[in-house]
Amino acid sequence: MEVIFLTRDDVLAIHTDELFHYGGSPGIHDEGLLDSALAMPAAGFGDQWLHPDVPSMAAAYLFHLVKRPSVCRWQ
Repeated sequence: MEVIFLTRDDVLAIHTDELFHYGGSPGIHDEGLLDSALAMPAAGFGDQWLHPDVPSMAAAYLFHLVKRPSVCRWQ
């Protein structure tokens, strides 16, 4: 199965859509933290993913984006 990971553009488009519907402040506080959070689900060692399945990879996106609140101005 081919896994397609979210890109920075995907996440920023989702963020823009959420701001439109629910309000909030646009912008990124720390682009390095955003890049780091987006890279976590695709992390691996050798030919093995660190997150064993797609639901775990999706959870990694959520965890790393929420755990780093300074990534986006979501408050």
